[in-house]
Amino acid sequence: MTGKQTFITLMELAKAAEQGDLAKVKTVAQDEQEVFRWGELAMRKAALNGHIDVMEYLFDKHFVSLIGATGFEYRDIMANAPDEAKAWYEDHVGTYVCTDLEWQELVENGKVTADALLAPYEPGGEQHLLLTAAAACEFPAAIDTLIAAGRADELTADHFQYRDYNTTLIGYLVAFGGLQDAFRPEIWSGRPAEMEKAWRQIPPAVQPEIDLTGLFEDDRHRAILKKIRATKWPRLKGTSRDKKAVRRRSGTR
Repeated sequence: MTGKQTFITLMELAKAAEQGDLAKVKTVAQDEQEVFRWGELAMRKAALNGHIDVMEYLFDKHFVSLIGATGFEYRDIMANAPDEAKAWYEDHVGTYVCTDLEWQELVENGKVTADALLAPYEPGGEQHLLLTAAAACEFPAAIDTLIAAGRADELTADHFQYRDYNTTLIGYLVAFGGLQDAFRPEIWSGRPAEMEKAWRQIPPAVQPEIDLTGLFEDDRHRAILKKIRATKWPRLKGTSRDKKAVRRRSGTR
């Protein structure tokens, strides 16, 4: 299938999903390999219009990864879909993605180590352990492991671009929580440039939800704070640039 054909298929699929035309969705969505990477749009259109039968079909056929590259689909559905569609989506996302069974097995087998968490990313290989942790809502535990090993400062902005299908680590953390743990002082102390690089990868709409106050609580971080005040970082919490109360997230996602 050519790029033009893929685009046409995507648009047809999205329109059929938006209209709740399950028969047309089944007809259009025949090439699973092509549609998989683009199915989030169809899922979102179906959800926002309350077409749960279409949502169920897309989910059962594995046409969607359910998160999207920046977590936009999840956030849009949970904010704007009808209650029934929202409840269905939340339930299935929680079941499909945010499960700790695989993570617990890895922990029990001693495979959750600093070396494994910092291992190079291999496109097309097994899911990277950082992604597994984020998908299991265990990213805080992963950071704890790095801190305990004294290797949290080896985490870089590039790690947050590791991906699973079309979903980055940032996408998982945006959709299911964990961004706050990505900005612990132990990770970025003495590395303001790297921290800024990581910060700029986060969708601007999500940046206000991250409280960086803890990063600047003691004398160790005064140098970082001084440099940050000299930059134009948008909506940076925890500095003199923004003294408004921090809006905290509710729930695990």
